[in-house]
Amino acid sequence: MANAYKQLAREQYTTLVNTAALSLSRLVFPKEGWIRSVRKALGMSGSDLSKHLNSSRTGAAYLEKAEVDGRITINKLKEAAEALDCHLVYGFVPNTSIDESISKQAELKARHLSQYVDTQMVLEAQSLSPKELKAEILRLKEKLIREMPNDLWKL
Repeated sequence: MANAYKQLAREQYTTLVNTAALSLSRLVFPKEGWIRSVRKALGMSGSDLSKHLNSSRTGAAYLEKAEVDGRITINKLKEAAEALDCHLVYGFVPNTSIDESISKQAELKARHLSQYVDTQMVLEAQSLSPKELKAEILRLKEKLIREMPNDLWKL
């Protein structure tokens, strides 16, 4: 029963990530960063943004540079967003899909486990043929995907 709840929770998280990824996948990071882009779109000067942020006159410029350089914190982005009458949205967009990432990891682990077993069998003069090894990797991969063991991501 615990596995059923675990599977249901994983499916709900997968749906959440896939839905968000669909929304964010076409989002393009502005070359000048979001802070400067929104500020310019609003026609707001840097010193005016600094005042909204209750910071020094150059505070906005510092944040804009930190954003572009990747040194800004999420809290500072949130403060800047609020000062620009926006709200912060962030997320991760999977390169493929959650299911594809799990499939790739399961295959990697299955290959690792199968090669270990094959090496042990070679020592006992019982090695697998390439066809048998390929079938074993596929069988292990499908089992790993179906059972989702806690050590799936450990090699």
